[in-house]
Amino acid sequence: MTPEKIGLGKALFLDPRFPASGMFSCATYQNRALRNIALTAPYFHSGKVWDLSVAVEIMAESQLGETLKPEETAQIVAFLESLTGALPPVTLPVLPPETAATPRPTSEIQ
Repeated sequence: MTPEKIGLGKALFLDPRFPASGMFSCATYQNRALRNIALTAPYFHSGKVWDLSVAVEIMAESQLGETLKPEETAQIVAFLESLTGALPPVTLPVLPPETAATPRPTSEIQ
């Protein structure tokens, strides 16, 4: 981690544009972890945003009420991308084959 990235991280978390005392602490809120955020699109509960830059711009508008300059968006995205590491392995379960005895839903969902 370079001093520039550390400085950017501090700026993001101590930004005076945040409400209350002007201090922001990740520990104050229960947020989704940002590790590997650049690899885990789509974003938001709806999954409609696939670009991290767009997600950052939307959050700036909705959380800060401000429009970011393109260079500010790029700096935040660079910081978020710096949190990327190796994705943990995912082991998918092996399901049994479907047979005539496999339980079926009793009603269809329309």
